[in-house]
Amino acid sequence: MPILETAMTKTIPFLLGLSLITACATTHKEPGAAEFEGYFTDAANCYQTSIHREQVKVQTGKTMTVVDIPISHNAGAFSNCMIRAGHTTPKVSPQEYLEMSSRCLNEARGTANPDEVYGLCIRAGALGVEIIDEKTE
Repeated sequence: MPILETAMTKTIPFLLGLSLITACATTHKEPGAAEFEGYFTDAANCYQTSIHREQVKVQTGKTMTVVDIPISHNAGAFSNCMIRAGHTTPKVSPQEYLEMSSRCLNEARGTANPDEVYGLCIRAGALGVEIIDEKTE
């Protein structure tokens, strides 16, 4: 039994140490941080996915090479991708949403918390509501 006792005395401290390291390594999130978690990454992936490409054959020496050329972005595909990723889309046209998202992606790139910067930018951009004043009739 001494071998079993030696293995137990080495394993238990190792497991306790591992659990402490794991507990200390968990990141503390701000109360509102979970709201935008993964938002920037999903938007960047959907933006990349929504690119409409044309394939062009180019002669290189004696062979033909197919080259993908990005032409434009498909706003409907971007909007549908974001919905499939689990995000609600603003109540604007898909083209306006794509343009707003492009601006917000550029603004959020390289920041400390791109998910939050992107989410707040989209939220602020979606507030373009037309107000009808009854007195002007």
